[in-house]
Amino acid sequence: MAIVNPTLLTATNINILSIPAPISNRINEDAWLVLESAEPPGYVMAAVIDGAGARLTIPRLETALQQHHHGLTAAAFASTLARQSLIAQLNARPDLSLRAALLNANETLRQTIADYIGGFSLEHILNQTDGLSGHDDPRRIRLALPACVVTLVRLDCSNRQLEYAHAGDTGLLEIRHNGKIICHTSDQMGPYDENTLRLAARLCESENLPNFSDAVGLSAVQQMNVENGLRHNYVDTQGQTHPGEGCGVIDGLPELADYLECGTLAVDSEQTAGFCLLSDGLQLLAPLDETTAEKETRLHHMGTLLSTRGLAALFETLQKMIRTDIYYNQYPRLKNQDDATGVYVRISNR
Repeated sequence: MAIVNPTLLTATNINILSIPAPISNRINEDAWLVLESAEPPGYVMAAVIDGAGARLTIPRLETALQQHHHGLTAAAFASTLARQSLIAQLNARPDLSLRAALLNANETLRQTIADYIGGFSLEHILNQTDGLSGHDDPRRIRLALPACVVTLVRLDCSNRQLEYAHAGDTGLLEIRHNGKIICHTSDQMGPYDENTLRLAARLCESENLPNFSDAVGLSAVQQMNVENGLRHNYVDTQGQTHPGEGCGVIDGLPELADYLECGTLAVDSEQTAGFCLLSDGLQLLAPLDETTAEKETRLHHMGTLLSTRGLAALFETLQKMIRTDIYYNQYPRLKNQDDATGVYVRISNR
C-alpha cells in the first residue's frame, strides 16, 4: 500500500479572473497561465502577464499584427507571445529556472519583432518608428517596442516552497489565514506613475480645475506619462542599467536581465492560505498620499476578500470604488480603470 507523506502541499483550489476594461472594442491586454505537473515532485505553475501600451508605433509591425495576429494591439501581442513561450517552455521542462523562462520569452519576442520588421538593431527600430529617426536617442525605441510585465511562480508541493520571477507592476501576494497580506514583489513602475500623478495634482490646483480627471488630460501630464516608457529596462546615456531606477519588461531588450526579481519562499500551510498573482488593474484603489497604516488596512481588506470570497469579490469591490469616484478625486489615477487579471492558488496539506 502506498504511503502518503502528510507534509506534502496541494493546491486545493485555483481561482482565475480576467476581465478587460469596459471600453468599446477593447482587447484584453492581460494574459494568464496555470500549469500542473503531477509527476514528482509535483508542481503548480502560474503567471499573470500585463501588456504595456506602446507610446509610439512601428508601421511594419502594426501591419504584421493585422495580418498574422487578428489585429492585436502591440501590448496584447507581447503578453500573448510571452504566455505562449512560457507554456511551451514549462510544459517541456517543469523544473526550468523561472528566470531563464522569462529571459527566453524575452528573446522569443525579440526574434519575432525582428522577423516582422527586418531586424532589431537600435538604428533600424528608430528608422522604422513613426516620429523617430536614426538621429534620435536610441533609448527612445522603448516607447515603440511591444512590451509586457509579468509575475511567474512555481509551487513545489514536495519541497513546500514557492519560487517566483517578476518584472514590472504585476504582483505576488501571500495571503495568511488571519487576512494579512505579504507582497513579495515590488511595483517597479510605481514611483514614475506617482511622479506623474503628483504633477497632475499640482496642475489641478494651479489651474483651478474642478476635478483630477481634468488634469490627467493636460498635455504636460500626458507627455510625462509617455516619457515614463523610457524606464522600461532603463539605461543611462552611457548604456548602463540601474536596477532600482527602472522597470523590467519583456520587450526584446537584453537589459531585462538586470531588472528581474527572483526568489524562493518556504511555505507553511498552517500560516498561509494561498498565493495570489494579479495585474495592477485588480488592486484596490489608493489615495495619492496613502499612509503606511492605510496601505496595511487596504491590503488586509484585499486579503479578507480573497480568502473568504475569492477574486470575484475583490473585483466587485474595486468596481464599486471606481463607480463612486468617476472624476478620480478620491483615488487619483491616470485612467478610469484597466484590464483586471488574477490567479489565486489556495493551498493546504495533502
